Amino acid sequence: MADATVSHQPVVPAPTATPPVSSPGSGPRTWVRKIHGGGQVTESCPSWCTAAHLNDQGGLLDDLVHLSPEVSARLVMPDWSAGVDGQQTVAMPVLAVRIQVDPYSEDPRRSVPFASVWPWEGEDMGALDPEELGGVIGQMEAHLDYMRRVRTQLEAAIARYGRD
Repeated sequence: MADATVSHQPVVPAPTATPPVSSPGSGPRTWVRKIHGGGQVTESCPSWCTAAHLNDQGGLLDDLVHLSPEVSARLVMPDWSAGVDGQQTVAMPVLAVRIQVDPYSEDPRRSVPFASVWPWEGEDMGALDPEELGGVIGQMEAHLDYMRRVRTQLEAAIARYGRD
C-alpha cells in the first residue's frame, strides 16, 4: 500500500466584516445594507446564493450580485511563466458556470437569474437564459463527440505509425 501524502491548508483568519444573518443553504439570509448617497435597504439572498457578501454591507445600490457556487472543468496546462522548460503545471479553469443575478441592474437580462459561463479565464459569455445555455451545452456535447472520434483516430495512427 502506498503512503498517503497529507496536504495541510493554511488557516484563514475569520473575516472582520459582519456577514449576512444565517449561513448558505439554511434559508434566506437577510441584512441591512447602507446605500452610498443615503438610505438603506434590507437585502435577502435567494436560496441558491452562496456569496459571502462581506463587501456588501454598504455601497451603490446596483453593486449587489448574488452568486451560486462556480463549477468548472480544470485542465492541467504547462505553466510557461514558471520557467522556459514548461515542466511546471497549473490547473486552468475552463467552462466555468454559475447562476447569478444582479437584482438592481438596468439590464433586464441581468436583473433575473441567468447562467454566467466563462469558456476560459477572463472571458464571460454574458447573461444566458436556459435556452441559450442549452445551446452552449449542445455545442459542447457535439465537440466532445468529435474529440472522441479524434481519440479513436489517434489510437489507430499510433498503431500504424512507422508502418505507413
